[in-house]
Amino acid sequence: MSSTDQETESSTTTAGSSDMTIAASPAAPTERLAAMALGGVAIFAAVVVTMHLLEPDFDPKVRYVSEYVLGDWGLLMNAGFFALGIGTISLGLAIGRSMAPIRRTRVVRGLYVVAGACTIVAGVFNSDELVNGEVIEVTAPGVIHDVASLILFATSIVAAFLLRKVFRATPGWERRAMLAPIAGTLWIARFVAHGVLTDWFGLAQRAFVAVHIGWLGLQALWLLTTHSAADRSSGRNGSSTIANRE
Repeated sequence: MSSTDQETESSTTTAGSSDMTIAASPAAPTERLAAMALGGVAIFAAVVVTMHLLEPDFDPKVRYVSEYVLGDWGLLMNAGFFALGIGTISLGLAIGRSMAPIRRTRVVRGLYVVAGACTIVAGVFNSDELVNGEVIEVTAPGVIHDVASLILFATSIVAAFLLRKVFRATPGWERRAMLAPIAGTLWIARFVAHGVLTDWFGLAQRAFVAVHIGWLGLQALWLLTTHSAADRSSGRNGSSTIANRE
């Protein structure tokens, strides 16, 4: 084989490899962000379940999840908040990269970044201790924690309803669109239940937490599986391109 033929084959192979890289590169960062989001949600869920075992004196019917930071294993609960906050921010960035390029996508991304930041703030500033649903002593950290939590809940609810149009505008996500407002409605129902179930407000909050992390985790899983499939498809197409050129 002449040097010219070798150079031509080398250039063809390089071009084919470049095609594969270009095709896979947009999905790769999204896949990593989605993995971080799913990991953050999983860590928080595991921490909450573990805290129920480590702190059996905390009655889940009348104690909030946030109050676990006041116990002997409080730092573990703080770490759970940090993980969930990082995961929520990662999910927002992944949605911004991969969903339909419309204004609502950018709004949802911003709402999730704010929600994630507020989750981290709620982990930094501990909740005040409550007895029968009443705060024993109001402190500055406790107020900051409560305000951050309210912003977190509000942004999550708004994002859920906005995601319906985002999913409908994104190819391959249309069938998932109706789940978004259902999640938002369940969040609102939680606030209603909190006011009605005065003797079970702790369980009402845990139901909200379950819906919250379940919805975030489901979106992360969808993104992860969708873009993993896209990477595999790009790899197959790139290999076919190289074979055809050879």
